[in-house]
Amino acid sequence: MSTRTNETTEQTTGTKSEQPGILLRDGRRAVVAPAMGRHIRLARRMQAEVGHDFLFSMIAQLTTLDGKPIVVEDLDDMPAPDVARLQGLVEGN
Repeated sequence: MSTRTNETTEQTTGTKSEQPGILLRDGRRAVVAPAMGRHIRLARRMQAEVGHDFLFSMIAQLTTLDGKPIVVEDLDDMPAPDVARLQGLVEGN
């Protein structure tokens, strides 16, 4: 049995409010919103003022898990392969 079962990207159709998401290893659905200039500005501020990693700050701003927002520290307790997948989605955004 392949371990890639939960790594499949879900495709959505319909209204503009629906966004593609991914299924994480723990079964939660992650959705990454499109990045805007304000997200970059806020991530730079978080990096300068609090010392957060820029990319983690971007992920936290753009990602919801099962419809709920996350914070940078949530990524610390997430399996590395899931964090890497989220990084790829944000970087390709």
